[in-house]
Amino acid sequence: MRKPKETFRMRDGMTVGNEGDGHPQILNPFVLEEIPELCGRKLLDIGCGRGSWGFLMLVERGGSKGFMVGLDIQKKHLQFCKNHHVYDEVILGDAAHLPFRESSFDFVLASEVIEHLPKNLGFKLIKEAERVGRKIVITTPQGYQPRSQEIKGPNSHKSQWTSSDFQKMNYRVHGVGFRFFKWYMIAEKESSPPKLLYGALLYLFTPLSYVFPRLGEWLLAIKEQCKEGILLNENHTPLR
Repeated sequence: MRKPKETFRMRDGMTVGNEGDGHPQILNPFVLEEIPELCGRKLLDIGCGRGSWGFLMLVERGGSKGFMVGLDIQKKHLQFCKNHHVYDEVILGDAAHLPFRESSFDFVLASEVIEHLPKNLGFKLIKEAERVGRKIVITTPQGYQPRSQEIKGPNSHKSQWTSSDFQKMNYRVHGVGFRFFKWYMIAEKESSPPKLLYGALLYLFTPLSYVFPRLGEWLLAIKEQCKEGILLNENHTPLR
């Protein structure tokens, strides 16, 4: 039985376990809305990092009653997840070449991952996620978000994505936040009033961005596929 021993610190609107590992908290309710209770279901977390989504699934979606797999390219992150019993299984692997059979998972989550890959490998990740999963949930910044020069390697941003990229692949796309506020430009500042103001504006404009994803600072892209078996919700009726 998994017993997480510590939680993540919150910093600058991110759920953070370590440098280069985290996601904007504003995404939490939108991603959780797309993933129902995991009882008897399998979930793959691509680019799991130190398990921030895994912890949330344990608490909010009964992850301990399902089967969760975390995949990452960094051994230190996987060791952290293993030490803290976040996932049932952790795998060192390449997100663009997933070591799983077709339709192995009910849900595949790739949150804040594809922007860390060149565009061609990002498309490969998407195809691989569609191959192994029935419902795909992807989040990524919209457009290019510069990162500190100190952040290099797999944690640096290498590509930019727009709502039309996903819509062309028949994804249902929503926006989160408001891209014209450029949150990343103030996230490193020490002064808290601008952060509080911009944070409030992000939440205020999200309902508009949700309907018109081109306005969002982050994108939420979802695809549900009809494969062998049917995804059911808590009432045992097909997910729509």
